[in-house]
Amino acid sequence: DDDMIEFVCNDIGAELREQQAALQLPSDYDTKEDDILASLFGSNEIRNDFFRNIFGHRVAYFPSNRHRLLKPPMSGFDLSSLYDTNEWISLRKRGSQDMLDKEQTSYDDLTEYIAGGGSAIIPVIPGDYLHDTKEQIDHALGVEGEYGTSMNVYHSGPSAVALNIHYDAYPVIVLQLQGEKE
Repeated sequence: DDDMIEFVCNDIGAELREQQAALQLPSDYDTKEDDILASLFGSNEIRNDFFRNIFGHRVAYFPSNRHRLLKPPMSGFDLSSLYDTNEWISLRKRGSQDMLDKEQTSYDDLTEYIAGGGSAIIPVIPGDYLHDTKEQIDHALGVEGEYGTSMNVYHSGPSAVALNIHYDAYPVIVLQLQGEKE
């Protein structure tokens, strides 16, 4: 499918494929239901094709020019709201990691840290305004409840490098709202 070619990059390799097989990911993605993932992919057909042929098998990349043509499930986020509701904000610069301490780091300090090339990684938890979006994604993937997904907001400043090059041992879907990923 020509639409899918834009998403495909390298095979994940035998070791990661074995690790992902152990996760027992849902294998039935042939649904006609409109859901949050169909809005991300642009249609049910493209979403189903992605999950049948790419997810869990290949690294996938959504070029920003393709993403802008679609209607993603969100177009921005409210950092101050996530700061208010979350106690587990990780601060990163080039692989280093610190936990944000709200008694010592105000919201303004956090935004200065990000503007100075830092990154904040914020897990979406119950009580966050994005938690409903996370639950919709869990439902669409068929992994609700105890075995649901984790959802993180990565907010990086100019020229920030939060993590060193790495691969995750489980499937990851990234929706990049702005900027570029090298």
